[in-house]
Amino acid sequence: TLSAGGGAQGGDGGFAEVSGHYLDFAARADLRAPHGTAGSLLLDPNDITIQAAGPTTAGFAGLTFSGGPASSILTTSDLQAQLGLGSVTVSTAGGSGGPQGGHIPMASLVSWAAGGFLTLDADNGISIDGAITGPGDGRLELVSRGGDITQTAPIDITYLVVNSAGNASLNTVDNGVGVIAAQVGLGHSFQFRNGGSLLVSSLNGVNGISAPSGSIFLYASGDITQIAGADLFASNANIQASNVILTEPNSVNVLSGALIGGSASNTFSFAAGGGLTVGGGGIQAGNGDVTLSTGDGPLALNSPVVTGGGAVSLSAGAG
Repeated sequence: TLSAGGGAQGGDGGFAEVSGHYLDFAARADLRAPHGTAGSLLLDPNDITIQAAGPTTAGFAGLTFSGGPASSILTTSDLQAQLGLGSVTVSTAGGSGGPQGGHIPMASLVSWAAGGFLTLDADNGISIDGAITGPGDGRLELVSRGGDITQTAPIDITYLVVNSAGNASLNTVDNGVGVIAAQVGLGHSFQFRNGGSLLVSSLNGVNGISAPSGSIFLYASGDITQIAGADLFASNANIQASNVILTEPNSVNVLSGALIGGSASNTFSFAAGGGLTVGGGGIQAGNGDVTLSTGDGPLALNSPVVTGGGAVSLSAGAG
């Protein structure tokens, strides 16, 4: 057992790292802080699969390191136990030593009720094939320095941060995320589907949702809103929700979207800091209202804005 906790009278938990081409972790790192912020543990092999079946070869007590291009296993039970003691970062180092090039597959369900944050930091993509469920104040950060982030199982957590050099396609199932911030690499896409309302925010140095020269797709069965400074930045964006209230000076060239349900009480409101073109399938608002505005540029309707009885307000700035 490794201990790097905060003191009995005060202080935060510390930082612990376990690294190697091949990683055997089978203990616990106690990073709790009774009167401060819990510490964090970094597990750093070349490849690591997070799955239910063991034994754990990405563990802690009785460390076993061996060279060569082998993958490590971290069992979900060990990961869940560690998350109860502090934040955990699983990071694939280098990438060249593992057969998957530094990929992190989340193969089985991971759930924790209290404790730390979970960060998956991969050299070559992340696949979420087991559900992730965190506590009410929980945070999940997905980092891919190369390769895409994909999912076949849902993410159910309050705060989600996505930082990917490739595409991030998190739209195959209904997620349960409350607050999101994301960025992808130049020319790539960010796609996200949520089973409730979604707040676009600024988290851990990531502001809003950014897909430079790429595209953004957002779907929420509830509302999609944003805080000040958490802008959308992309060439194209498709936004679908019960209500769309994105009134910060967003930087989107071509916009399309829809109101889910589209009753008379629903609103699709979008603002752009520069010019804006309605394209693709246009804006399908049902019987809801539509408000589109630009701050410094033209507003072009290359595709229709359709509402069965709601009000349409169009406002273009100079330029």
